[in-house]
Amino acid sequence: MKWKTALTAEEAALLITGLSKYYSSLAQVKDDLASNEVTNPYDEYYVDYLNQKANFDEAVSLKEALWDEIRHAWRKQELGEGRGSILALDSWLYNDECCESLCKKSCKVTKESLAAWVYEMDGLYRARRIYLHFDPHNISNTKSLKNPTNEFSYDNYPVKLQLAISAHKYFWEEENAGDQRANSDVEAWLHKEAISLKIKHKDDGKPMSGISNKVKEVITQIIKPD
Repeated sequence: MKWKTALTAEEAALLITGLSKYYSSLAQVKDDLASNEVTNPYDEYYVDYLNQKANFDEAVSLKEALWDEIRHAWRKQELGEGRGSILALDSWLYNDECCESLCKKSCKVTKESLAAWVYEMDGLYRARRIYLHFDPHNISNTKSLKNPTNEFSYDNYPVKLQLAISAHKYFWEEENAGDQRANSDVEAWLHKEAISLKIKHKDDGKPMSGISNKVKEVITQIIKPD
């Protein structure tokens, strides 16, 4: 989905939850979960299975929430009525000749507006996973709920603090594994995300992509639950 500029509700749900790295549809995820079900809590893959199922359940809920927003956006942008949405429709088709029933597989929203919608719901980190250059201070739609002048808003934190908050949410809220994650796993994730967010540090005076090993170690320690 890297090169797509617009996404359906299902594609967006897969991208937001990270499932798009391995699957192209929710049906594929469902089949994979069914064929690889793990019920024994002592099985080495039990936690991985629970994490995958949690991501799938979230993606299903996201798809429905996004579809509801798409219909609101359509009513505002095409019919000139309703409350509208921060989402901007890129294209749409209908299931009927009366143009009253939207086709889920054919309605797409722009990645930039999707990032703005995700930002409203879950902050800057996930928004930039969808649209790397998303700027929360440049949301043109007046339906924005966040106050960009609020000095305590998440997006105004230093970028390394944003990364730390995102890591805590990812490993101990979203995955909800219950067990302490290996430091190496957290540090590897931090390294990858820091590069994707174009964070840089200096090593012997030379600019390097990502964060230093020391910063990775510090963040890994401070984000762990007490």
